[in-house]
Amino acid sequence: MKQYQPLYLKYRPQKLSELIGQEVVTKTLSNAITYNKIVHAYLFCGPRGTGKTSTARILAKSLNCEKGTTIDPCGKCVSCVSITQGNSLDVIEIDAASHRKVEDAEDLINRVNLGTYGSRFKIYIIDEVHMLTDHAFNALLKTLEEPPKNVIFILATTEEYKVIPTIISRCQKLDFKPVFQNDLEKRINYIAAQEKINIDETIIKFISKRSRGCLRDAVSLLDQISVLQEENKVIEPKEVFELFGTVDRTILFKLVSAVLTFSREESINLAEDLVKSGKDIAELYKNLLELIIDLAKAKIDSKYKKELSQELNNDLAVLNKIEHNHFLKIIDRLQDSQTKLRFALSQELQFMVEIMSMIDEDFLVSTTDLQKRIEKLEGRNSEPAVGRIGDTAKGQENVTMVKRKSEEQNVISASQHISESTNAMEHADTPARRYADTTDLDMLWKNIIGLIESNPTKTLLMQSESYLISLSEDVVEIGVSKDMFLPRLEHDTKKKEMILNSAKQASGKEPKIIKYRFLPRKLEQNSFESTPAVKTNDSEDGNFSSEAKISYKSKIEESSFQSDDLTGAIKNLLGAKEID
Repeated sequence: MKQYQPLYLKYRPQKLSELIGQEVVTKTLSNAITYNKIVHAYLFCGPRGTGKTSTARILAKSLNCEKGTTIDPCGKCVSCVSITQGNSLDVIEIDAASHRKVEDAEDLINRVNLGTYGSRFKIYIIDEVHMLTDHAFNALLKTLEEPPKNVIFILATTEEYKVIPTIISRCQKLDFKPVFQNDLEKRINYIAAQEKINIDETIIKFISKRSRGCLRDAVSLLDQISVLQEENKVIEPKEVFELFGTVDRTILFKLVSAVLTFSREESINLAEDLVKSGKDIAELYKNLLELIIDLAKAKIDSKYKKELSQELNNDLAVLNKIEHNHFLKIIDRLQDSQTKLRFALSQELQFMVEIMSMIDEDFLVSTTDLQKRIEKLEGRNSEPAVGRIGDTAKGQENVTMVKRKSEEQNVISASQHISESTNAMEHADTPARRYADTTDLDMLWKNIIGLIESNPTKTLLMQSESYLISLSEDVVEIGVSKDMFLPRLEHDTKKKEMILNSAKQASGKEPKIIKYRFLPRKLEQNSFESTPAVKTNDSEDGNFSSEAKISYKSKIEESSFQSDDLTGAIKNLLGAKEID
């Protein structure tokens, strides 16, 4: 039985004119051959499957063809046939991945001085040249710079940055780019017609997108799909999607459309169906991202919208109802979720959670909108009396008088409350008295962190953007701006002990319990900045009495959770949670 020849070998280009998607390289080498400007060393750089090794062989055939140096080698002479079959004595292909040592380079140098076996040039093709060691590179420098007459080096690499600069400077560098999708589709169509493979436009587009600019991968995918051929039947796209474990884009579009229009029930049902179908979740994420990016592009490009509409068999009317920012938010969310996927206990559940989080209308609320909503719930931005006054000079005076009277009343009330207190700490100059307002609390927190001996604990507190909310005889209350660090802080008893000991040293108190609260600092400041700091009448140095401290802490607690609406808004929109 005759051995089957893979399509990527069967349809490998044999002339410069047959190269796909490398017009600049083709023109450069064609002119070099035509005008006899062949240099002694070339460096071919570019992604895999773009034609670097094939071009090296074509150049070798063009230079050693028996009918003369030509851009159109005959492909029939002994030299051309032997180069095509890979057994030419004057065209030596070396795999640098398996011949990377300095000894291999020295062996190559010794063979370079040998003459040709009847050809015009002796050509060395070194594939994956970046795999050579630095010593091997250095050993080749002199030979590469001044090779013997009629010796040409062609180096090929997919990772140019790993090739040392002294090698690059001695070569003429040609960059191979990924093949455009349109060129891939034309080539796939041509090969499918030649091999009588019955595929439709959907499969051709699937192959071109999946290969990502790699022509060899595209032809290999077509070869794999051709196995599904049965007599004269057309290969169904569904069979192809099942073969590669991908999802039909029309089904994905239904899910995306439901998510974009906040159709909760439909979104969850479609997501569950995809999960139950056993698709690889990582591949599902990738396919979903690609489709959303395509839809975002179609939103701003009418020509591409028409093409995508034909592919999805849908008029894409939903795009007229969706803002471009909505796509960007979904893309950001899916990309963030992809990074967490490898650490998830269940990838399927992670996918379902992300879909459910995107079908809530609050998903589109920006930080600015969130701030306005919080201020509205707090009543800070609604001052009816002021709003009715207007913008006249008289109105401004009335606003000032109202605010001044309010402040005076607050001071009088606080002073009366303080004067009634019999606590001995009113006049005592203790460390705790100096940390009644947020500024002093920040100073105390810096002192506490500074007294912690463990560097990992200090780093963890700084990374979580923690801050001190309150400090009493029994409890240290700590705010955390990043909830991802909460589990490590809550469950590590050694860290708690170190923080408590440092708090005792810094404040002179004897707290026994640490309470963590997830509340980003910006929100905490916005919530509490309206709480006035109250001083005693006889305090000249700005110290606060114990009653003022009690009042301050009570105002913090009252302000941070003054209504169920505010708490619910923070929990729902930011994922905040109360930690004991």
